[in-house]
Amino acid sequence: MKTRKYIGMMLVLMALVGMTGCSSNDENDNNISPVDVNDGPIAAFFKTELPERHSDSEYYLITRSFFFDPETLGGVQIEENIVCVINSRQELAEIYQGEKELPEIDFDKYTLIIGQQIMPYHGFYVAQKDLSAGDNGLVLTLYARNDDELLSCAHQNLYFWGLYPKLSQKTVSVNVVKRYTNRPDK
Repeated sequence: MKTRKYIGMMLVLMALVGMTGCSSNDENDNNISPVDVNDGPIAAFFKTELPERHSDSEYYLITRSFFFDPETLGGVQIEENIVCVINSRQELAEIYQGEKELPEIDFDKYTLIIGQQIMPYHGFYVAQKDLSAGDNGLVLTLYARNDDELLSCAHQNLYFWGLYPKLSQKTVSVNVVKRYTNRPDK
């Protein structure tokens, strides 16, 4: 009788240890958490110069701060997927074409990742970003959401940015997961 209780308790203990051991995921071990700058001047700068969320009135607003070619036809948006890993103020100044003063970023401690993805319809916004270290460099997964009921047949430049602890990798691939909340057929 004591042996059965002992074996039963051992099985329960092993199950508990097994469950706590499985709670960690190898994929999560490679995740790189962004630096929280939501309430500071860095976020304020990028919210105006590289907005991740667009309102209806901003759909046709062309940003002239990033990913803009001033030489072509008097200036046009660059219509291609772009991602940039920025590790110095000079690198940021080289791609910024706006008129505002650049925010103070300590590039000795941080890396800035900015870019754009060309989306098939207007109305997308970045709901979540996950950066992880992969075998061939960094992988940035953008969870792009579209809440519109009607999808206009026009492309959208979806901008993204994030500040991360200093990264040595220069290669970043971007995966986009599209979610249409009002269109189950998409």
